[in-house]
Amino acid sequence: MLAAVFANQGVSFADYGYFLVWTTLGNIIGGVVFVALIKYGHATQQSEEEAKESHTNNTLNPEELHQAMHHITKTPQTSRHTHTPQK
Repeated sequence: MLAAVFANQGVSFADYGYFLVWTTLGNIIGGVVFVALIKYGHATQQSEEEAKESHTNNTLNPEELHQAMHHITKTPQTSRHTHTPQK
């Protein structure tokens, strides 16, 4: 388009400006949509992989589950007596 302006092919700078504005707007809108779709696809694929990995890595076998439950339910013994020095 710019070459037509410089070659005197009947295209004015106003025509070139009109073309440039609409081309730029189209590229902005198309770029935003295209990049958003790629990022959305990447984010959903990554979250699915993380969910699968999290599920497989965080599953306890029965023995580990028993030990974890025993650790949680075990309460520490605290003394209610105060220490008094012996004379």
